[in-house]
Amino acid sequence: MTTLLPPLFGALLSNLLILVGLTYLVSVVAVAYPPVRTAYRGAIFGLILGVVAATLVFFSVRVGNGVLLDLRYVAILISGLLGGPVAALVTAALTLLSRLEVGLPVVVPATVIAAAALLLVVVGGFLYR
Repeated sequence: MTTLLPPLFGALLSNLLILVGLTYLVSVVAVAYPPVRTAYRGAIFGLILGVVAATLVFFSVRVGNGVLLDLRYVAILISGLLGGPVAALVTAALTLLSRLEVGLPVVVPATVIAAAALLLVVVGGFLYR
């Protein structure tokens, strides 16, 4: 078990650096536009952070059978906090598609659970307004 820790920390560090670097580039682009929340702007913002989350999925490390270790949920949270529910929905959809592309054996039940949780968050966000 001790031989797994150094590659695990290296993988987490690379995921963190990808997340910070690409999110910084997104923030540099986002500053150039006025902060108006529309569905179109949320979709574009979600699309950009969805690419960041998909990149994190492809650079994840396998810990066990069907278990990936990465920081893709942080990208979804950033998208939801800064872009709103439409951005979070688009980011999560791209993340789910990239997770399906990885093709691990337990990916379908995990994707169904993640989609159900996403649906609850989106419905709750619209009901909260």
